[in-house]
Amino acid sequence: MNVDPVAQAQATARRGELIVFPTDTVYGIAADPADPSATARLFAAKQRPQDLTLPILVASIGDARNIGVLDDRAERLAAAL
Repeated sequence: MNVDPVAQAQATARRGELIVFPTDTVYGIAADPADPSATARLFAAKQRPQDLTLPILVASIGDARNIGVLDDRAERLAAAL
């Protein structure tokens, strides 16, 4: 049985659990940013101070606009990249 790792990560995030994934240099740890209890567990797992915000990775400029406000500099940078 083939397991789709992306689908598995999505299901894990929807359950409010943490996701560990490889990057090019280290392992990352992630959670659904819209789930306060999941982000609290992420802060605890990373032993990260609450006042040190977490980055949110998105798939598109549209996704970024849905979760935040992009100023002119951010719009230009996102369009260029």
